[in-house]
Amino acid sequence: MDARPHPNLAGILLVLALGGCVSGPFEATPPQRRAAELYPAAQERHQVVAAVDALAGAERAKRQFGAPLPKADILAVNIIITNRGDRPVRIGPKNVLLEGGGIVADRVPLNTVTHAILDHQGRHTRAFAKEVRSYLEEQAFRELVLAPGRSYRGTMFFTTARRKDPPPPYLFGSSEGRYTVRVMAVTPRTGRTIEFVPFPVAVPEDA
Repeated sequence: MDARPHPNLAGILLVLALGGCVSGPFEATPPQRRAAELYPAAQERHQVVAAVDALAGAERAKRQFGAPLPKADILAVNIIITNRGDRPVRIGPKNVLLEGGGIVADRVPLNTVTHAILDHQGRHTRAFAKEVRSYLEEQAFRELVLAPGRSYRGTMFFTTARRKDPPPPYLFGSSEGRYTVRVMAVTPRTGRTIEFVPFPVAVPEDA
């Protein structure tokens, strides 16, 4: 009997071994791109329409970002702006605030969001981290000038962790169970600020 191994046996064993260690690609589903006025409670000011969609539910956050971010004290907020006027407007993260309990919530860096997703997925390889970070950068709300007739959606991340430093109240300690997101836009030519009525936001499930 020929005791020599099959010439392809080593390759087959290597593929099987690697197959047990390799996971699939990062899976997340960004929301459909649509005009701001199609969202509930959208507001129009000076022909600029704004809407806010906060991912307070763990499952919704997991669907869009691959992890139940509220369980990590992170609230993801989708900001949607549509310019219905005839002049461009400037929008950006510095013009969006999450407020509650008399204080302004801190923004969460993308590195922190990335690590929260990696921890939930149980995958800490460099390649997977790069894939997650690339997706977050693509989804993040950025500063830009929005041309007439255009819409833009981006996500901002805020901490929902209770502050340890006194005095109270804490960010997520209101008896109303509601907090607000303030959204503003600026007309570059005149410098006029377009400010919307604060959007109410429910407390995240795990806050």
